[in-house]
Amino acid sequence: MDRKGKGQPITSWTIHMIFRDFLGKRAGLIKALTTDHEKFHQQCDPQKPYMCLYGCPNETWELKEPPDGPHELPEPNIGVNFARDGMPEKDWLAHVAIHSDAWLYSYAFYIAIRAGLDAETRMQLFDMIDSNPAIYEIVCGTANTSRAKEKPPGSSSKKVSSLYTFLFILDPYAPSLAFSFSTCVAAVVAATNCTLILPDKEPWRCAEGQWGPYYG
Repeated sequence: MDRKGKGQPITSWTIHMIFRDFLGKRAGLIKALTTDHEKFHQQCDPQKPYMCLYGCPNETWELKEPPDGPHELPEPNIGVNFARDGMPEKDWLAHVAIHSDAWLYSYAFYIAIRAGLDAETRMQLFDMIDSNPAIYEIVCGTANTSRAKEKPPGSSSKKVSSLYTFLFILDPYAPSLAFSFSTCVAAVVAATNCTLILPDKEPWRCAEGQWGPYYG
């Protein structure tokens, strides 16, 4: 399966296709950072060129160089191998985990926007994704597996969590912003009880230190 889903254009993906792709990639990344962490550590040679950790839809993982030149889809954090020996292994794995979460979120919602999913469907997709513990939580041992049961449907639209003032708007037709977007989502994933809201007219919105429902 290629990165666009068996050759099927991303503009035709459904919410369930996006979610299945998310789950497959997520499972592969979790494997790399937990059961396969020794193998992953060995492959992350700081002497090699910039490397990226990719999760694959078939629940495997791959460490390789990023593509040369401009690219359409969001890419994982570049250079995970360079930081390997600069911090304790546990902290390094957590660092890679949070950037992996950022990539998964950016990848899923980039496709959601390109596929023309409306605001209600994007909110549904977010709730489906958010019902799973973040990779960062799993790697750090803080995952709350019961939170999906405790969270009532649609509760994400009622959350408003404080963050530092940050303004960011992603143009889905400007792939050059993909790296900046991954950095943005990394902050979202790291924040406690933070909710990402996908409004009608702007794909992503945070203003004046608040994430919250967008009423147009």
